[in-house]
Amino acid sequence: MTPPTGDAPAGSDLVLATTIAPPADPPTVPSRRVRPWLVGVAVVAVVGLVAVLVPLLQGSDEKPDLAVASSAPAELPWNIGYPSGPSTVDAAGVTPSPSSTAAASVSPTPGRTSAASAKPSPSKTPSPKATGPRANPSGANIALGKPVFASTESAEVSAAKAVDGDMSTRWSSAYSAPEWIMVDLGETWKISSVTLFWETAYGRSYRVEVSADGKTWKSIYSTTSGEGGTVKAAARSGTTGRYVRLYGTEVATIWGFSIFEMEVR
Repeated sequence: MTPPTGDAPAGSDLVLATTIAPPADPPTVPSRRVRPWLVGVAVVAVVGLVAVLVPLLQGSDEKPDLAVASSAPAELPWNIGYPSGPSTVDAAGVTPSPSSTAAASVSPTPGRTSAASAKPSPSKTPSPKATGPRANPSGANIALGKPVFASTESAEVSAAKAVDGDMSTRWSSAYSAPEWIMVDLGETWKISSVTLFWETAYGRSYRVEVSADGKTWKSIYSTTSGEGGTVKAAARSGTTGRYVRLYGTEVATIWGFSIFEMEVR
């Protein structure tokens, strides 16, 4: 305040002259600038809230699929197909009802019997094979290529060369006597003749024999004055045998017994 100036009349009100000072500057308001990290936190919070609420709101609008729920098969009881009873009953020991009998135990319907269970038709009894000596109606050489054995032989003049059908090969024994060559026909045959084709070293005394067992022999031809060449020894009717042999007892030359071929018919 400014103090009064001059004299004031007595008894008068004192008028004070006041000087009002100009108002001071308004107080500075603190800055309200938003900090960037607060904005980021707020955005994250809003996004998270939306992510939670949207599925909940969508799920509340969906109705259950009653058709699917009603079509789901109910769990079957343990004793399906068996007589009803407590759960302590051993299913393996209960006789199943006819409706639950396995298909494997059901008797097959007629006409569908499996081949394995079908009764086999009676088999035909095979006709017995003909017994007795084998005939040779064609008159073939039944000694050709058959097993043959000799008392003596060598590689060049082996016994097999007397039944090979080749007149340029021959069997020859050692230079001694007696000597023999035998052919095995493989089975018993009816024999009509035995033909010898002598080489130069022929036999003076010899015989042609047949046998059923290779042990007991029967002579069908014999001579003590052989002249070599081709000799056909005819057998009597009904002569049979499996083994045929030439048995020489005396040579006609200084060599042994030798033949190109021995044929049996």
